[in-house]
Formats: sequence, structure tokens, C-alpha cells
Amino acid sequence: MGKNFLTIVYIAMMGMVEFTACGNKENKEEAIGKSMAENLPGKWTITKSYEKKDGEWKEVIEPEGSGTTYLFRTDGSRMSAVTYANHDTYLRSRTWAVEDHDSTLKINYKTYPVEYTLMRLTADELEFGYDKATDMTTGATQEGEFKWLFRRIDEGQKNFAERLVGRWHFSKSYEKKNGEWKEITYGIPDEGWHEYTEQGTFSTYSRQGDNEHTTGPMQWKANAVTDIVSYKPLDSDKVSRVRITLEDDRTMYVFYSGLLIYDPARQNFEHYHKDNCALISNNIYTILSDGKDDILLSTEYGLSGFYLKEKRFHNWTKEQGLHSDHFNANSGTLRKNGNAIFGSTDGAIEFPRDMVLPREYSSRMIFSDLRVFYQTVYPKDEGSPLVLDIDETKSLKLKYSQNIFSLQVSSINYDYPSLILYSWKLEGFYDGWSRPGEENVIRFTNLNPGHYTLRVRAISSEDRRMVLEERSIDIIVEQPIWLSIWALLLYALILVAIASIALRIIVLRKQRKISDDKIRFFVNTAHDIRTPLTLIKAPLEELSDREKLSKEGTDNLSTALRNVNALLRLTTNLINFERADTYSNNFYVSEYELGAYMTDIVNVFRSYASVKHIDLTYESNFRYLNVWLDKDKMDSILKNIISNALKYTPEGGSVHVYAYETEDTWNVEVSDTGIGIPLDEQKKLFKMHFRGSNAINSKVTGSGIGLLLVWKLVHMHKGKLNFTSTEGKGSCIKVSFPKGEKRYRKAIHRPAPTKEQEQNNEPEQITSPEKGTPDTPAFNTPIEGYEHAQQQTQDAGNRQKILIVEDNDELREYLRRTLAENYHVQVCSNGKSALCIVKEYFPDLIISDIMMPEMRGDELCQKVKNDIDTSHIPVILLTALNTDKNIIDGLQTGADEYVVKPFNIGILRATIANLLANRALLRHRYGNLELNDDTHNTECINCSTDLDWKFIASIKKNVEDNMDNPSFTIDVLCTLLNMSRTSFYNKLKALTDQAPGDYVRLIRLKRAMQLLKEQKYTITEVAEMTGFSDAKYFREVFKKHFNISPSQYAKEEGNIGEGKQ
Repeated sequence: MGKNFLTIVYIAMMGMVEFTACGNKENKEEAIGKSMAENLPGKWTITKSYEKKDGEWKEVIEPEGSGTTYLFRTDGSRMSAVTYANHDTYLRSRTWAVEDHDSTLKINYKTYPVEYTLMRLTADELEFGYDKATDMTTGATQEGEFKWLFRRIDEGQKNFAERLVGRWHFSKSYEKKNGEWKEITYGIPDEGWHEYTEQGTFSTYSRQGDNEHTTGPMQWKANAVTDIVSYKPLDSDKVSRVRITLEDDRTMYVFYSGLLIYDPARQNFEHYHKDNCALISNNIYTILSDGKDDILLSTEYGLSGFYLKEKRFHNWTKEQGLHSDHFNANSGTLRKNGNAIFGSTDGAIEFPRDMVLPREYSSRMIFSDLRVFYQTVYPKDEGSPLVLDIDETKSLKLKYSQNIFSLQVSSINYDYPSLILYSWKLEGFYDGWSRPGEENVIRFTNLNPGHYTLRVRAISSEDRRMVLEERSIDIIVEQPIWLSIWALLLYALILVAIASIALRIIVLRKQRKISDDKIRFFVNTAHDIRTPLTLIKAPLEELSDREKLSKEGTDNLSTALRNVNALLRLTTNLINFERADTYSNNFYVSEYELGAYMTDIVNVFRSYASVKHIDLTYESNFRYLNVWLDKDKMDSILKNIISNALKYTPEGGSVHVYAYETEDTWNVEVSDTGIGIPLDEQKKLFKMHFRGSNAINSKVTGSGIGLLLVWKLVHMHKGKLNFTSTEGKGSCIKVSFPKGEKRYRKAIHRPAPTKEQEQNNEPEQITSPEKGTPDTPAFNTPIEGYEHAQQQTQDAGNRQKILIVEDNDELREYLRRTLAENYHVQVCSNGKSALCIVKEYFPDLIISDIMMPEMRGDELCQKVKNDIDTSHIPVILLTALNTDKNIIDGLQTGADEYVVKPFNIGILRATIANLLANRALLRHRYGNLELNDDTHNTECINCSTDLDWKFIASIKKNVEDNMDNPSFTIDVLCTLLNMSRTSFYNKLKALTDQAPGDYVRLIRLKRAMQLLKEQKYTITEVAEMTGFSDAKYFREVFKKHFNISPSQYAKEEGNIGEGKQ
């Protein structure tokens, strides 16, 4: 055999190395000295496992061959040997400790401690529990409630893995020849050892001369059935295996399979086997050298050639033309001519010396069977991405909906078909090559849109470093329509639009906030203006009514009143303009008869027109027409148009109002013979604060916001506005509105006003006050002058009491002084003070402003009307807010009347008198028990609240239920009504003008009258049935109240009954 063969030892077929044990290093530390810790040291093996299910412990049958052993040492170390169902045993070492106070066994793992619950510990048995367990078949962790029972065993009992623990020195090497093991002397290092630890790690050391070599540490496990020990480096998944037998605790034999080559330069063995190279089989029967540093091996599956320089194997099998692929053990030789002869089951086979095993193989890779969504597609099929066959396609274009696909790779290799393995990578998705394998179908699922390159390699199964062929194909997955460039541009535009809208909304919200602040300012200012206007207008009107003035005085008074009304209109326009600007969505429509409505509007201006000597006329082309409109807003439109026409028409001129209908619209046209507007200024007509130059020069006052307000309100009504004007000749303005209700679907619909409401809301003359609406109150000021008021009450005789709640000092004093002629008046400045006064003062009527500090007037009204003690007191709300909505809101709080500032003091006096008269009428009805539940809803509108009716009805019911009970007293009645005696007295006195005892007695007497009418009972029986214990007293009371004795009343009623018969 060649010279090189002498320097390299080949150990094939089976080899063995003998090791001798060096003994275990003992660790002697101070033992743990606790009671439970003293019992625990020793060796324990598991006997039973349990799991808690449905509250009961049930035994778990572990797989045969599995088991666990623990060795607790006194130095605090613990070794575990866990054997799984496949008989593989792992060793681990940890430290342990026992806590006596809570029976806890603590095992310290690498990074964390685990605490087990000790359930039982005797000399021979150990039982503990935990909330996790390991499946001994799969190795998976299970959660639940588990416990295990161990028994103590002799520490000398060791399993295969435990016996391996320790350091083993190289001793001898053997080779099996002719069925016998023979010692060999080459390949043995000067010093060397293998070490197995309880921690489950393995390492080696060898030294030849001055050269040292170490391996490890590696993880290891041992199989007691097969005697196979497996090793795995910590940084790799590559596993190597050897078979080990233990002759005794001091001698170990390691058996190697495959090819073992000794390298004299490195002075170590290199082990080749099926798992780490292309060797066709680990069972090598014969090794022959070809004299060229290469060797030839016969195996159970064919021939293998090992090329030393390349460290590469090539195989020759029956598939490649080899006559036999099963050779005999130790059957082979080299002839002198260099030919090699191997014995096989088919006889001896001679191979020529110049024979070379196949090293290069011709193959051609093809792509086939393209599948989209698991369906094979062919060129030119409907929806197919293929134009040519997939094998001829250079670039595969797929739609986004075709991103789940696969293709098959095949290599045509007639020399060695089973040689080929496949590996691939998809550039643009993942740059790593896949693990070579026989799987030849490449699958892609939900591939994202983009450009990719698929590269596929055919790799030799003998040497995976050998790439036999490589091929590529471009794959393009198109963007979906929603990710196309146009779609992205559209998204960008939408985002810009959304951002613009969001920015616009933010700006609008800021503007809305500013507008809200402005409206609050204007409303508050209007309130502040209207209050002094009241103090100017009311005394002037009173002066006009009561005093006889000279003609000059009368003219001056009229001028003052006219200017007060002009100022009032200006504040109204300001408020309405701000409302139209800020609250344009608050649109309330009702149905009105246009003829009557227009007549009322025009009549408002007739007195003003007559003062200016202007001919104001009105006509229409219809007799009767119902239209839908928001009355407040329409009033502003028409009054501003007519008012402007009258203002800018000189004396002796004319203003004509014409209302007419067409097929789809109703229209109002106002023409005048006024000053007109210059042509070049007409475009600015509907701008803020615009006034024509000729209007400014005419010295007519104006704010410049009236027509802008008109323009806004007309558009809110879905209407149109037309304007023509000639300077010096006059102007004509026309507004058109759609007929019917359909155009106002989004508006808030209100029922048509009743006759009574129409009468109450009659349009007033242009010099009169306009209607208003409620606003906002609060809490906290001292009760002003209340003690003085109490003293006055005692001196005031029978005059009725009025409470005035007003935060303006001058208006409050004016009302007190004016009303004090006829009533006893008490005043305060806010709602919170008023509430306290009402509870003790019990006024007959309350007059309250709405917008006040501390507590608003509408809030005060609501509290008064919802309190059983005060619900009977009439309330008049006094305010500058004048829209229908404000009035309705105020009345809905329970107010009996709503008076708008500035007001006519005569009208206020009449309103007070009417309410007090109605209250007196109601007292009379209550006092004489003239009530029944059927009529209470139809009579005496605004005389009472439901609380008052319920209060009187509950008194009557309770008395009637206890009619024959002489011990039924006022205290009992108060208890049944959940009221104090004082509150009950005050309430009943206010409603009926009677004391409680008198009122209860009246109810009893009314019942007695009914019983006497029936003439079924004697006077004594009737007295007892109505709660009078003394018949004589009953007769006296009855006669005193009805001016007739009970017997005479019964007799007269009986005669009447007979007469009727």
C-alpha cells in the first residue's frame, strides 16, 4: 500500500478505545443543619405521579422506561437524572434548600429559583407538588396542579448516565480483525481524557508531545438501552454519537462506526460518518488504497471513494452501473498490477487500477407545473400569467390576486438521479439559501407586490458544497389597483383634502368660539341697554298717559319715545344679526296664513309712515295662502326691508308693498320713491356696514347691517333676493321663497300658533316694545332688607305681597316704587336670595328678571314651581330676550307670564292684576271643594300647576279614607303627606284661604250633606260616619256653615226628591 498509508491510520468497520476512570472530585462543605434538611439528603426515585382534576388527585401513568432520580447531598447540591420514554437520560446539577416554617423546597436553577411545596417527608418517602410538569414522551411543559411520590433508594444504585460521570483517561486502542479485537499502538496520545459532568456537559483533552488539543464543552445524553451517547456542541445543532460499554465503574469502551482517520500532523483522529459527510454507509467492510493518496471503501450499499486532498467522498452504486451494491466484510485485496478485487454477494469483482469513480454528472434543470391558487395554469389560458411555457419564461408577471403560487423544479440526470438536492432563495424577499433537500416544489404564499429574482441550485447529495447547476427566473407581483401610482396620488389628494378640511374645521371652531363670545357680548349688551331703555320708556309712557302736557311738551315726549324705539330696533338688529351669523342652523318653521301675516307686518309701520307723511300701501294677488316660515327671521327680513324703504323715502313720497304667488313660490316686493343707491355702489349693498354715500349725506341714521342680515336670513329660508335701484328715483327689492314644507325638511317644525297665542303675539306698532327671551342666572348674595320687609308686612294690612327679583338697582327701585301704591313689595337682587325669601315671606306673586348673578330667573322659576310649598305662587319673567324660542323656553320652566323689556308699565300692572284675580278665583274653588279630576285639565288655564291639584286631591282623598275616624287629626294628615305642620298650614292657607282644621271640617260636612240627601241614616249616624263624635256639636257646626240644621236640610232634600218623583 503506498508510503502515505504508513503514516495515516484508517480505522474502519468497528473501532474501540479503552478509558480508565480517574475518580470523582468530592466537595465537602458544611452540611445544612435544619430538621427537614437533615431528613432530605440521600437518593430518591419517583414511584407515582398525580394530577389534580375536578378537585381530586388522579394518578398519571408515566410511559414505560421513563423515570426521575434525585440525589440530595448535605452540601446543598442536588443531582437529577431524568429519563424520557425513548430511554435518553439527561443529568443536571442544582443547589437546594428547605424552609421549615412553610415546608418549601427551593431548587436554584441557572437564572431563577423554583419553590416546590413539601407535602410529606418521612425516612423513606418524599412527596412534593408544583404547578408545572413535563410530558415524559414529548418533553413539553404542562401547567396545572401536580404532585410526585418518591421513595428512598441506595445511593449506590446508578443508571447508565450516572455511571459515566467523571473523568476517563485514554488507555488502549483496538481494531477488530477477523472477528477479533486486537490492540493497536498507533494513534494513542501521550495524555488524554474524556470528562462527563453532572451538569450534563462533556469535554475532551489530548496531548502529543508539546501539542495540546481540547474540545467542548458539549451537551450530552446517554441511552441505557442502545448504549449510545450523543454529543451536541453548545453553538451548533450537529450531533455526533458513539457506543459505549462499561465493564465496571473504572473501565469504559468507546466504539466508533464510519471512517476514523488519524492525522499525524495534528495528532488526532477525524471521524467521518453519514451524518457529517457524503459517506454512503457507516458500515465499512474493506479499505483499499489506490496509491494516489486516495482510498476505496466497500460498504453495504456500494463503493465510496475518499479523496484525501479534497476531503471529499464520491459514491458508486448499482444505480450508476455498479454490478453489485452489497459487499462482504473483510473481503478485498490489491493485486500486483494495481487492480482492486472486492468480494460481494454476487461474487468477486475486479476493478482496474485506472478506474475513476464518477465525479462529474451532466444534468439539466427545468421548471414545470406552475400552480396559481393550487390550480395548474398553462400558457394562454384565461387569466393565465404565462405566454410561453414556464420553463421558457424569463420573467413571470403575476397580478396581486395571484400572489399564492408554486412551481416544480426537476433535474434531468441519467447518470445519478438520486444525487440531486435542491436549494433556493428569493432575492428581494430573503437573501439566505434554503437548506438543501429532496423537496422540489417551491411554494409562495401572500407574496407582497414587488420585483424578485428566484435562484435555484441543484446540489450534490455527496458533497453539499458542490453546486451542479444554478438557474434563475424574475418574478414580478403587480401592485393592486389600490396601491397603484394613480391610487397613491388619489390618496395623497384625499389626505391633503382631509388635512385642509381638518384645518378648516379647526379655524371654523375658533371662529365659532369667537362668534359665541361675540353673541354673548351682544346679548349681554342688549340686556344692559334694554334695562335702561325700560327706565326711560316706562316713565315717559306713564307721563304721557297721566299728565296733560302742552303741545310742545307732547311733541318733545313723542320725539323721545320715537328715538327710544329706534334705539330698541338697533339693539334688536344687532342681536338678530349675531344670531343669524352664529346660529344659522337653529331654524324653526310654522305654517302661517300669508295675507293676515303681511297685513299685520304692514300695519306695524302705518303710524310711522303717517308721521313722515309717506303713502304706505299694500296689495296681494291671492285671497288665502298658507306658507311655511320662521316667524322671528321673517319678521326681521320684512321689517328691515320696509323700514329701510320708509327711512330713505322723503316726506310726500310713497312705499308700496306687493305680495303675490307664482306656481312654485311666494314673493314680497317693496318699492319706494326714495333716494336710491348709486349704480357704482350697488355691488357693495350686502356687505358689512355698507351705507350708500347719498344715505350718509341725507343725515338718516343707520348701522349698515340691516340688508346684510336680510340677505343671510333669506338664504336660510332657501329664498332669493333681487334688487334694483335708480339714484334719485327710488328702489325696488323683491324676496322670493319656495312654497310648501318640503324645502324645510331639516328645519325644526313647530305646531301652528293657536288663536289665543296669535292674539298674545300680535305685532306691535313700530314705536312699541318688541318681544324677547330668557337668559342665564346663578347664586350668593345677602338677603337685602328682609327684616324691614317683615315689619312692613305686619303694617300692610290685607294688601297682597309681590316679590321683585332684579339685579339692576334703578329698575328694581322703579318697579318697587310704582307697584307699592297697590301692593306690599319686597325686593332682592338675585335668584338665590329670592329662594330664601320665598320660603318665609310667601309672596302672592313673583316678578323676576332672567339674566342675573348667583341664580338665573328661569332657574328660580323652575325651583319655585317644583317645590310643593311654593308651586302655587304665580311667576312673571321679565327679560330683554325676545324671540319665540326664548318665550317658549321661559314658559316651559313654569312661568305664568313672559314680559319683554322695555315694557309698558300699564300692561305689567294689568298682567299682575289678572294673575292675582285668577289665583283668588282658584282659592275660591279650592276652598269650596269645587274640584274634580275630570275638569281640572280644561278649566282655569294658568291658574295652577299639577302639584297644586295633586296636593288638594291628596288632602281630600286622605280625609275621605278616614272619614269615620274621630282620631284623625291634622298631625296625622301632615304625616301622610310628608309635610311639616307649618309648611302644610302655609300651603293650604295660600291655596284655599282656610286653616287646615276648617278645611278638613268642610270636607266632612260636604260628605255629611251627601249622606243626608240619601235619607238612609239618622243625624247621629251621619255624625259618626263623618268623624264627629258628638252629634250636638255636629248640628251646631253644620248649621253655622250652611245656615240650616241637618234635620231641616234632610227634610227639604227629601221633599225635593218626592217632588221630582
